[in-house]
Amino acid sequence: MAHKENIPVQMNILKAIFSDYWSRFLKENKDKMRSIIIEEVQKFLHCGELSNGFLTFKCEACPKVKKIPIRCKGKFCLTCAVGEAQKWATRSAICE
Repeated sequence: MAHKENIPVQMNILKAIFSDYWSRFLKENKDKMRSIIIEEVQKFLHCGELSNGFLTFKCEACPKVKKIPIRCKGKFCLTCAVGEAQKWATRSAICE
């Protein structure tokens, strides 16, 4: 499989590698993998795509509208896992 030269800026190197090689790897190893692993990688690969849902924000001062993609919140996704870990750390650090 050929390497994709025009990787979007927001795509990290891990996502780029998986985008290039996941299909072939899955075809060769699917019977050796647990379904949860396949599901997590699929969520990771499609995380941040507007086709999976988004929130719309409209500026009150001008006509600009911004669409923010809904994230996968997967354990394998670097973007989502870091955010979830930070939320957990914040909740854990709060004293009663």
